[in-house]
Amino acid sequence: MCAPPKRGPDASGTATFIPIGDGETVTSEASHVDLQGTVGSGLGYYTQQDISYQPAAEWLTATDVRTGKKAWNTKDLTPPAVIAKLVTSDTATTARLMPFQGDKALLEWSSYGNSEAVITLVDVKTGRRLAEGPGVDTNGTVDDDGLAVSPDGKTAVVHYGKGAVAWNTETGEELWRQAADEVTITPDALPGNGVLYAYLDGAAAALGADDKKLLTSGIEEMPQFTTNGYASVRTPEGLFVFAAQSVCRAPARSLCRVRAEGSTPEGRRPRRRPSRRIRREGSSGAGDRWSAGGIPRPVRGSGRRRWRPPGCP
Repeated sequence: MCAPPKRGPDASGTATFIPIGDGETVTSEASHVDLQGTVGSGLGYYTQQDISYQPAAEWLTATDVRTGKKAWNTKDLTPPAVIAKLVTSDTATTARLMPFQGDKALLEWSSYGNSEAVITLVDVKTGRRLAEGPGVDTNGTVDDDGLAVSPDGKTAVVHYGKGAVAWNTETGEELWRQAADEVTITPDALPGNGVLYAYLDGAAAALGADDKKLLTSGIEEMPQFTTNGYASVRTPEGLFVFAAQSVCRAPARSLCRVRAEGSTPEGRRPRRRPSRRIRREGSSGAGDRWSAGGIPRPVRGSGRRRWRPPGCP
């Protein structure tokens, strides 16, 4: 594995890769390297966009920044069938690459100028597709994406434009998807203990990883997780490190999706007094404290014991 490259003092664009541990220092003369596009575990891959207008397309090129040699180009790859159907004589494909884990990356395919996209998992070295994931609507945005990956790399929660979707990266199976009327989930961390840490319209919260049900809200500072089961959070007394625990899923804490007329699925009566910490903005009555989609809008700050596993009494 190499440390981040250093630019040469002569501003020539020369990149120097210093190994972490054993190995030789590598110097690359590739002056066109865009380090912000680097993906892969120490492989130094980056992406470079090449726009062609006949047909309209945006090809993505992955290059080994240590040698400057091209690794692969999306022009030579086969897009998912759903996207291939949108290709015409006037419009080809566009693709976007996101770091995932190790030498794998997420490659988002779409038709040029179209917000309909399909997420795939690829091998960074070759561009070979490892799994085809769910379809998403990017809504034409690229700056509000969110990604959380489990430590084993088998589960990912992604947010592209319109809501979040969870999927199995080995099979491509979709696990859950946000409805259009739900509070927007922006994933932050998926430590593998049954909890998805995310932001609900900007407020920190913990959700069930397998069903997106709210476990707790009003988290003042999101913990930072390692891949071996530990987490840390900054406190006034210093850095607090603790072992992440599995979530408690007490049935009494589950949230129902309350219908507009006041009924619930399976004919169950809604709780007359939802949690006092959960209240829709501008509401005043006890029966009007639910946000759209059953995910309550959290209120910052609470006196609850924040570091018990979410969902535990």
